[in-house]
Amino acid sequence: LETIAEENGWTDLYLVSPEGKIVYSISQNEELFKNILLDEEFNDTNLKQAYLDAQASNPDEILIADFEPYSFSNGLETAFKIAQVRNKQNIMFGFLVIQFPLNDINEIIQNKTGLSEHSDSYLAGEVDGTTVYRSDRPAVDKEVGDFVKGMDVTRGISGQSGYIYKFGLSGYYEIALYDPIDFYGLDWMISTNVPMGEVINPTIAGETEDYY
Repeated sequence: LETIAEENGWTDLYLVSPEGKIVYSISQNEELFKNILLDEEFNDTNLKQAYLDAQASNPDEILIADFEPYSFSNGLETAFKIAQVRNKQNIMFGFLVIQFPLNDINEIIQNKTGLSEHSDSYLAGEVDGTTVYRSDRPAVDKEVGDFVKGMDVTRGISGQSGYIYKFGLSGYYEIALYDPIDFYGLDWMISTNVPMGEVINPTIAGETEDYY
């Protein structure tokens, strides 16, 4: 299991009993042998809610607990995947929980291949009725969990695709392209923002000469 987690870049991997006890953890942090259902440290956590949902899920369903501060990770924004584990007789004997890092998402979203120098992309989603970043956005010093607003965000989360023109947080007049993302049932969206000056006269990130 340690090799699998390392190869996939997972922060941690738990095996959880049907009663909610964490019986195995790769990192062997302080949550090991605690009970997700009974111990108060898990109250109001995304992991507990995902565990409850997984108990009632279909056997082959993978559930996602969206990013939230997690006390056992020093309050850092943490997300989980969880699925039932069954034997050959299709009897459920526990749950597999994967703690996956924000770094992997940031690496993909912040890859600027093919984009202009001051362009950037980010993910956003809705948590408890509030729209927040689901990836870090270093161009404007924003992190996962920070509040975000805009017509592109609202439309993308509602399932629309398109583009708008706006003055961005970076101070540029931009074109913002937005699309919805269905990530294991989470209603996220992606927005890519390109300064209009670089649309008209683009310079690819990392290059010193204009594209044309």
